[in-house]
Amino acid sequence: MRKFMGMIGALIVLMILVTGGICTAASVNWTQLYQSTQQATGLEEQLINATALVNLGQLGAAFDQIDAIMQEEDYLEFAQDMQAKYTALLEKDTTNILYLNILGLVEWGLANYGQASRYFQQLVALEPGNVWVRLFLAVTLWKQDEHQQALEVLKAAHDLDKQNQYTHCLLAAVYFELRNYIRAAYHYLKCPDVRKEMAARGF
Repeated sequence: MRKFMGMIGALIVLMILVTGGICTAASVNWTQLYQSTQQATGLEEQLINATALVNLGQLGAAFDQIDAIMQEEDYLEFAQDMQAKYTALLEKDTTNILYLNILGLVEWGLANYGQASRYFQQLVALEPGNVWVRLFLAVTLWKQDEHQQALEVLKAAHDLDKQNQYTHCLLAAVYFELRNYIRAAYHYLKCPDVRKEMAARGF
């Protein structure tokens, strides 16, 4: 019953997104998407909400949402259902930004970083001005020990927004891995708020 009600809730949300102009294949109004799923109870709606939070730069809240989803007993079954559903939808609409975001996060949650990076690469090509998908792409590359590629992605993100502390934090980590300790220290000092956030999360 819970799974059935969750499917109904997600279907209603998706209908609202399309008919209300919140989501089209080429663009997504992330603020409206977040607001429309803020009180979500179904896992799929919560995943959509987390996707909106990521693209609004609210990464702390997004990770809280993702962590809550992953704590569910039937998380693996849910993630596999989302894989199948949104892969099929993407085959019919290959540049749909929402579908690519959802699939990227699902594969991320399953630690399928190679597949996740391919979805985020598509998103970077579709939305070159979106810093947040570049950060997720960089981390998926880093998880595959592709540190130099991750660095190039982060440099591009930094060019888009030189004040973004998440970018500085990731640059510090990647430069550290590459043993460029001076640059690592420089970027580490540029992200005091993110360091506090990470410390609060036990990192």
